[in-house]
Amino acid sequence: MADAFKNVTAQSLECPVCLDTFTDPKILSCYHTYCKACLDNLLECHGNEQMLRCPVCTAETQVPNQNVSKLPENLALKSLIEDVKNQHHHEVLALSEIKSGKVSVPRYRKFRKHPKEDEEYFCINCRRFSCFWCVVMEHKDDGHRIIEAAVYESSHMKSIEDLKSKADKKRSCFQKYVDFIDDQKERVSNV
Repeated sequence: MADAFKNVTAQSLECPVCLDTFTDPKILSCYHTYCKACLDNLLECHGNEQMLRCPVCTAETQVPNQNVSKLPENLALKSLIEDVKNQHHHEVLALSEIKSGKVSVPRYRKFRKHPKEDEEYFCINCRRFSCFWCVVMEHKDDGHRIIEAAVYESSHMKSIEDLKSKADKKRSCFQKYVDFIDDQKERVSNV
């Protein structure tokens, strides 16, 4: 499912002329979109006329002053391409896998100092979370041991689980003592 989505997304972001990801996408009057460079080449091939024929539907679009730059930009597509580039390394997971616990999802908080950055790292020496830029700029000196925030959180979750397990054992033992004392108290009162 995720692969099919990736394929459809990749195809919808490809220029039908150069078959590459759109660069500087321009819209023709028929609402088909092409790269500016591809339209420049098409205009040049057609003898630099004022009209440009759409390679998909053959509808004609007037090109103001034979300048493809004057055609409207496809801002929505441009924004979508930027979003896809920013999410290139993201992994699409099924919600059922997350809910079942088969897959753990790291949850990063935004870093206060650099609000656009995530707290992806933890400095063991400073005992604080940091973003990429802070790691590079403030924790670059020798002696700073940096680990991924997810690794730090995972190790702390294990420590917390161990402590909880020990506390549960102590509580069980304590409850046995309370039960013993209550039993002894009842025996004494019955004598």
